[in-house]
Amino acid sequence: MAIKINGKEYDENKFDDKTKNYVIARQELVQNQARLEIEMEKVNVLIRYYNAKICEFLGIDPTAPKESKPEDKPKE
Repeated sequence: MAIKINGKEYDENKFDDKTKNYVIARQELVQNQARLEIEMEKVNVLIRYYNAKICEFLGIDPTAPKESKPEDKPKE
């Protein structure tokens, strides 16, 4: 089986066992990263949903700009 590393194809069958394990570990990490990115998208959707529900309860517009705190003026 060929594997592409830095734009060059290598025959994975010629790798020693240690390097094959590195390749497998990296593949699993890439898959986990993709799974976690999807999970983060789901979390962000739910956060927006619950923020909207809280705003609805409070009677405020969830799309209104956030209020900024007035900065403390330095004492002279």
